Amino acid sequence: MKMMAAMPFRVRLADGDLRDWCKVPDGYTSHSHGLHMIVTRTPRGQGEEVCTFIENLRNEPSPLIVGVSFFRGTLEIPAEDVPVVHHGGGGVTDAVFPSKAWRIERSELVDWAKLTLEGARGRSSNRDLPIFIVTDFADTHGVAFVAGYSGHVVNALLRESDYCSIEVEGSVQGLQLQLGPHETLRLGSMLIIPYTGDIAVGRNLLRRTLRDEICPPAPEGIVRPAVTYVHWFGIQDSYNAESLEREAELQASLGTEIFELDAAWALQGTHKHYGAGNWAREDSAKFPDGIRVFADRIRALGMRFGLWFEPETVEEGTAIHQEHPEWLIPKPAAYRYLLDFGQKAVVDYMIDLVGGLVQAYGVEWIRMDSNLDMNEYWATIADPGTRGACELRHWQGWYRFLDALLARFPRLHVEGCSSGGRRIDLEMLKRSHSFWISDNTNFEATVHQHIGGANHWLPSHLLNMEAVKYPLFPQKIRPYDKVGDETFSDYWLLTLCGGLFGLGGPHTAYPDAINEKFRRFIARYKALRHLLAADFYPLLPQPRSVADWDAWQFHDPGTGNGMIMVFRHRGQASTMHIQPRNLGSCRPYQLDSFPEALQVDLQNDRMVIKVTLPDANTAGVIAYTVAT
Repeated sequence: MKMMAAMPFRVRLADGDLRDWCKVPDGYTSHSHGLHMIVTRTPRGQGEEVCTFIENLRNEPSPLIVGVSFFRGTLEIPAEDVPVVHHGGGGVTDAVFPSKAWRIERSELVDWAKLTLEGARGRSSNRDLPIFIVTDFADTHGVAFVAGYSGHVVNALLRESDYCSIEVEGSVQGLQLQLGPHETLRLGSMLIIPYTGDIAVGRNLLRRTLRDEICPPAPEGIVRPAVTYVHWFGIQDSYNAESLEREAELQASLGTEIFELDAAWALQGTHKHYGAGNWAREDSAKFPDGIRVFADRIRALGMRFGLWFEPETVEEGTAIHQEHPEWLIPKPAAYRYLLDFGQKAVVDYMIDLVGGLVQAYGVEWIRMDSNLDMNEYWATIADPGTRGACELRHWQGWYRFLDALLARFPRLHVEGCSSGGRRIDLEMLKRSHSFWISDNTNFEATVHQHIGGANHWLPSHLLNMEAVKYPLFPQKIRPYDKVGDETFSDYWLLTLCGGLFGLGGPHTAYPDAINEKFRRFIARYKALRHLLAADFYPLLPQPRSVADWDAWQFHDPGTGNGMIMVFRHRGQASTMHIQPRNLGSCRPYQLDSFPEALQVDLQNDRMVIKVTLPDANTAGVIAYTVAT
């Protein structure tokens, strides 16, 4: 399976596709319509990133563009083959199991089949993840794709009528566009990684490419992934400096490394909410000594200080709303506005404002949240050409804002968030050290699916979730001081060891025995987390029922060492035979299992591990080392 030469984009006018393109050194030009397409190709490990820009060459506005695809590629396939698309659900939050979020899917392209994978409501991974792999039916080779557009991206795969090719096309949902005189706008990007081997080989090459070639490196001297604490779920805005300091003291004793002050630290606007837009105005009732003093106390406990922002949102009655209404895009009957990052003055202002707070507070971890469905705001702009240009300019400005912060503060960790993992794409991967991958933190089965599913596509150091119980459904949740060991099960806590180990909520209200359990698991996590940089192998199908077992393997091909995590949820079977990848029967291994209830029998002749977990809601990890 290989990529064939094709026009790497598509531009459609009212009377049809624009076809009179002339090849030039940096792209293609249509002299008749005064449009120039700039196409850049950047090597990324064994792959290549293709990025597309559109330029208006005229001294007047461009013609109205009614459709544009930032990427087009054609895969050559044998006519008799049935190609397979491996794809997954995005980070949408749904409190059910099995969840649509991070669900692993497999679709066959038979005959003239078409598969459409897309975001939703203005966010790139709000429905489908914009990451997918196309393989032959026999699973011997394939091509991985990662789209780079942070709004409502659409990836369409069409098996052509000649049966011998698949067209892959990346576009922006509903985008119409009119450029100003001599204006250039960035459209989108696509990472393409061909490989030979089975789907596991392709996924691990993808994960390594993202880790080594795309994602920003860990800040100097910082261990990743980390143990994090975020108070929002379980405490929300019911806090002050004194109550959070008590929580911080306990968190430090558990081994937590990041303490994040989440939403509602800024002074509220007209409506009781988060205070987005009042970033320079602290809530002095909550922080009478100021946030800098609070941050210093966090650091004195040995933790790094994190802070939540939602820069694209401005609430009614806040400073930005009152002082700069010309920067805001409204939505009827809403008290929250979209801050237009397409305006240079906005980007410059926010770089100075947020950068100044990072410096003033000594912030080392910043969560960049976004809780608006942006399509609802773009839709308020009546002229379609203006609407499309505004959307494209916004993303250009948003990337410039993040790039400026990363350049100014090399020790700053940026965590992407959009009501959970609803905005994960190639461009955000370039600018994020981790992601909050789901707002569903209250149910262990869905948390397990999310972390396990996300590991199929993304390096583990990106995946942040937490274990917390909070009264979403008060009639079903016991008081915090009645939470027992079965609530924070081994199954749940070991799941967190597959990414960042996240904590949340009121640990000061939990019994001592529960916090001691967290302390034990965190200590084991820190001893094993270096193996999360290894290759990932799902050893059992992703669970579709709470009766299903699950098993993950992290294997370092360089050393031969690794670990296997085995999970029993609520099924009746107490024993499972696991077939690991890449273990050799002629090599002796030393095994170290955790926790104590785990029973392991390595059958060297077949390299099968027999695992016994006597009780439901349990799990275990088996670290293996090549014996010397």
